[in-house]
Amino acid sequence: MNKNNNTFLIIAVGMVIIAISASLFMNRGSEPLANEDALMEINYFWSATCPYCRAQNEFWNDFEPRYPEVRVNKYSVSDRRNIPILENLIEEYGAQQDAGVVPMTFVADRYFIGYDNPSGIGRQIEEVVIAELERI
Repeated sequence: MNKNNNTFLIIAVGMVIIAISASLFMNRGSEPLANEDALMEINYFWSATCPYCRAQNEFWNDFEPRYPEVRVNKYSVSDRRNIPILENLIEEYGAQQDAGVVPMTFVADRYFIGYDNPSGIGRQIEEVVIAELERI
């Protein structure tokens, strides 16, 4: 093999590796969790650069095992495929004035902007979930 063929092969392999890596990265955070028995869904939009989102992600780690009947769909706003989902929910909930803010959580007939701690917004989310589960 000559030098040109080796260079071409190295570039081609590198491009394949980059394409696969990008595909895996772009899919992170875009898929709802599988939970076929869910009685209700929560739609949560977050950003990896948001400290409030990181705190709310920790909240979900505690919340989800306690409420297996609730599916938490976690959508990264960095994944452009999730933006139409967010836009539809913003329209449905009349939340246009809060568009562009994360974290943004849609639960039953309410939505929450931001996150402080499990005793604040976390508790409010839980109260809506408990009331909705009792209603179902």
